[in-house]
Amino acid sequence: MKKRESWKNAKLPEPRELVALLCKVSAREQAILLSSFLDSLLGDLIFKKLDADEKEAANFLGYDGDGRAPGASFGSRIQLAYLLSLIDANELKALRAVKSVRNIFAHRVICSFDDQEVIAKTKEIIDALDQAGDKYLEKGRERSTDEEWQQAKAKNIGLKDGRIGFFTGAAVILINHLKKMVESK
Repeated sequence: MKKRESWKNAKLPEPRELVALLCKVSAREQAILLSSFLDSLLGDLIFKKLDADEKEAANFLGYDGDGRAPGASFGSRIQLAYLLSLIDANELKALRAVKSVRNIFAHRVICSFDDQEVIAKTKEIIDALDQAGDKYLEKGRERSTDEEWQQAKAKNIGLKDGRIGFFTGAAVILINHLKKMVESK
């Protein structure tokens, strides 16, 4: 089995280091990098669940570098994590929207966070995480009032930098959540 990127094996940066790294790259690179981290985490989470036969699980998830493996793609990992009850319906929606944004930036030459499709997908991510309530709120932190949150969302989703911030923030929230799940199971 070839070496692969993994949070479990400490080959990927910690979330705080990731945020520092993101400050140095373009919005396109942020979307692709964040998606790659989420993809790796989902692979780790699924791998732990499929612990009956390590070699078969690794082959299924494409850890040998075979992109044709049934569980090698980001989309298949999202779906499998949901079907195995590793993520909930809101996380399924958010991760699928992240994947859509990643695909736009990875497969189109001309695109930005100003594109209507990217704006719509960024709103889907925020709405999906918003529906989860306090699930992702760190201990000791208070949630904004609904009025404050709605005002901030309305103001910032209309600004390119605000959309980039929302996308990045939501992805980092998902990364932290999945990382905790990988470490706890």
